[in-house]
Amino acid sequence: MPVSVSRTTGTAATVVWEPADDPEGRIAQTLDAGLAEALTALGVPAADLASVDQFERAKILRAAAALHAELTRRIRYMTVIARNVDGMTWGTLASTLTGSSHARSTARSTYDAGMRQLRATVHVVCRRDDGYVLAVRRGEEPDARWTLPGGHVGPCDSPLVAAARELETETGVQVAPPALMEAGVWSTPGRDPNAVDNTTAYYTRVPAHTVATAGDGAAEVRWLPLDETYVLVPTHDEIVASTRRFS
Repeated sequence: MPVSVSRTTGTAATVVWEPADDPEGRIAQTLDAGLAEALTALGVPAADLASVDQFERAKILRAAAALHAELTRRIRYMTVIARNVDGMTWGTLASTLTGSSHARSTARSTYDAGMRQLRATVHVVCRRDDGYVLAVRRGEEPDARWTLPGGHVGPCDSPLVAAARELETETGVQVAPPALMEAGVWSTPGRDPNAVDNTTAYYTRVPAHTVATAGDGAAEVRWLPLDETYVLVPTHDEIVASTRRFS
């Protein structure tokens, strides 16, 4: 295992890992973002949680929820791998997840959620203070459609982090994840006729002088006036229209 946890005393432990074991810095982020508070949720008896100071309780809840969300994403992804790559049966998968081979419905729902996660995408409505919206064109062909910057959510990504990454990768525009506001989720037919792609849209504002340049995956970038967003693919034009409530 890349991470070593050694219990040094009855109430102390040391966590050790190498930089190569955490190339994306996720272990470090989890520690910095409130792992102590998340673990406190396990240490405080349920009956005593009501007596904790409300602000401290909110910190514990927020940290525990963030850790739970990250672990849930990874559990779903590993479930897909166990089923599709390792060939694990539904009964074995159920036993691995829950301790009971009879909990096959749980195994199937976790697997289905993992497959939806792998099809998830994000897009960003990046609007300058002068009202222009950032668009990208990915194909070299003259008739290639304009779209909002975005892309696929990685197997263990959060949509928010993926949105900030894809915006910078495709256009060079850097926006910190906390500056992105969720605008909603849209479902569109996927390449697989039996599947649906879900895209989470985010909205952000940048200064009027912000410059964008075509990066990986983008053949061209352009700042569109709000009255010209009809050139975007239909769903993306709808997403832009929905974000006018933020202005």
